Amino acid sequence: MNRVRGFLLHICVVCSLVCVTAKILDWYNPYMDFTGHIWGIQMALYLSAIILGVTRKYVSSKQEMKQEARISHTGRNHTHHNMRRSTR
Repeated sequence: MNRVRGFLLHICVVCSLVCVTAKILDWYNPYMDFTGHIWGIQMALYLSAIILGVTRKYVSSKQEMKQEARISHTGRNHTHHNMRRSTR
């Protein structure tokens, strides 16, 4: 999942740079209509940003579950260790 998210992040960065460059070129020479020709790149940017947002919740909930399991497992070992110590 992290590899896919990294790939989508790179797509967002590249598409954003292309859109900013097209806006600057369109401002400099409006007759070329650069922003009208990058609709596919804009759609790729929107789609990858939406997928990144959706997968962020999935990844963060998965990490929270791992942390809770690690904390509960550590707490159990600590309690068991203290119980053994008190019976000695």
